[in-house]
Amino acid sequence: MKRIIFSFAILATVFFASCTKEGPVGPAGPAGPTGPTGPTGPTGPQGTTGNANVQKFDMTVNLSEFTTWSYNNSYMVYKQLAQTSNDAVLGYIYINSEWNPLPYNDFFNTSNNYNYHNFSIADDANIWIYIRNSTGGAPYSNMTSGSLTYRFIIVKYTALPKDLDVKNYQLVANYFDIK
Repeated sequence: MKRIIFSFAILATVFFASCTKEGPVGPAGPAGPTGPTGPTGPTGPQGTTGNANVQKFDMTVNLSEFTTWSYNNSYMVYKQLAQTSNDAVLGYIYINSEWNPLPYNDFFNTSNNYNYHNFSIADDANIWIYIRNSTGGAPYSNMTSGSLTYRFIIVKYTALPKDLDVKNYQLVANYFDIK
């Protein structure tokens, strides 16, 4: 009897071992349920302080772009500036190898004569830049060549500290990390 069971076991093993699966692989089954949430990872390092509330715009304006305005023989130019009515706009002009706050008097000829530089915000939130000569003449002897470089820093009022001296460009640039 043992021999019959042993022979039957060997025969069954050979029979099942010789079977092969034929045909294509069937489609994947449905996805299982979502597993439990893993533990929270460690907190990352503190990032650098940003200045998302501050924008800087540099613009070089050719003197030929300025047009005469009848008020005090001023020369004006209109430029687009992306700002809103709830922002502070700080204006600077690059003269004598440094940024000077607007309004700015640029004295020349070692006398009391100067060019007065300033800006104002138009109703559409763009900017008027103007120059006026203290003698009533053209601000520059040749208003068709040359250029002036301006920098405008737009700061959300909520981000502008009350004790920051906005007339000191270096303090403003350092405070807001402006390059």
